[in-house]
Amino acid sequence: MEPHSDEDTDKEDESAEPEPQREVLEKYKSLLEVNPYVAGWLATSDSSIDDPVLYTPKSQNYFLHRDIEGKPTENGSLFIALIWHDDYHNTLIYGHNMRDGSSFGSLKKFADASYGLSHSVIRFDTLYEEREYELLGVFYSQIDEEELETEEDRAEADRRIEEEGREEKPEGELSLADLDLSAPYSDEDIYRQEKDEDNGRFRYYYYTDLSDRDDFEYYVNNVKERALYDTGVDAEWGDDLLTLSTC
Repeated sequence: MEPHSDEDTDKEDESAEPEPQREVLEKYKSLLEVNPYVAGWLATSDSSIDDPVLYTPKSQNYFLHRDIEGKPTENGSLFIALIWHDDYHNTLIYGHNMRDGSSFGSLKKFADASYGLSHSVIRFDTLYEEREYELLGVFYSQIDEEELETEEDRAEADRRIEEEGREEKPEGELSLADLDLSAPYSDEDIYRQEKDEDNGRFRYYYYTDLSDRDDFEYYVNNVKERALYDTGVDAEWGDDLLTLSTC
């Protein structure tokens, strides 16, 4: 085989076809007109959850107490954790545990085995494809209070983001499109993946990146060990996981 020269490589690169741009599913195009930070749609089989999901990597909790139009609301919106990529094989979605059952208030029903096993398929569509997931496990967890974002932290983050938006649009009311919520920080700035095995803790919220086989298997094993009941479902490295979290 003859070696390629640098000139040959340059010619090959120039002639390479660009990757095709993904097409947004028709049914979600109108949602993007309402909010450019829509990432998909989540639905359970009984429609107790049937809502859009937002993704704002620069400010994870921006829609914690805002609806899809950015208006204040106690229910807030469903939103994805800061670090999210198809190659990471785990989509972590947060939502409020509302007493009236809205948002993620209905997730507690999955603690009952008869309900969980009869509603074991959950749909999470991205903007580009429809996806279904089988129930792997249901478990309770605990989070350290110092790891929670305070109201003051969130207010300061919102103020900074809105000020940046006004710099671009000094007059008139800010729209969601004016706010820069899409510029992610690096993984190192956000999370350290810690396997705190000594005291039996499982900090599932650190494991949004499961591209490493050891991390994936650690995550799945912990879910199954802590599961309230056996769903009969297993996961292998390379599978895509969906994690729904509420408190």
